[in-house]
Amino acid sequence: MKILDPALGQRLKRALRAEGISVPAVAAALDQSRQSVYKYLNGTTALRADVLEAILGAFPQLDRDSILSGDGKRPSDGAAWQRIADLERENATLRELVESQKEVIGLLRGKGG
Repeated sequence: MKILDPALGQRLKRALRAEGISVPAVAAALDQSRQSVYKYLNGTTALRADVLEAILGAFPQLDRDSILSGDGKRPSDGAAWQRIADLERENATLRELVESQKEVIGLLRGKGG
C-alpha cells in the first residue's frame, strides 16, 4: 500500500528535523540507502505505509498524528519549528537561484558553441 499524500513526506521531514533525527539514522533503521529516504521525504517516491510504520517504530518520539494529518502535538520548542520554516523558505529561494543559474549557463554554452 502506498501513501500518496504529497505533504506527508514534508511533515515527516519537519518532524525528523525537529527531533534531531538525521537521514542517515533513518536509512540505517530501515536498512535502506540515504537516497531512498531522501526520495520519500521529498515526494519523489511514494511513502509506503510499511515504511512509515517502520520509521515510527524506530523513532517513537515522533508524533504519529501530526505526521499523518498535520494535527496533533508539536514539539514544545516553537523556536525549532520557526527555524525549520525559515530554512525551508531559504532552501526554496536557493533552489530557484540554482535553476536560474542553470538557465544562464545553458544560454552561455549556446553562444559559445
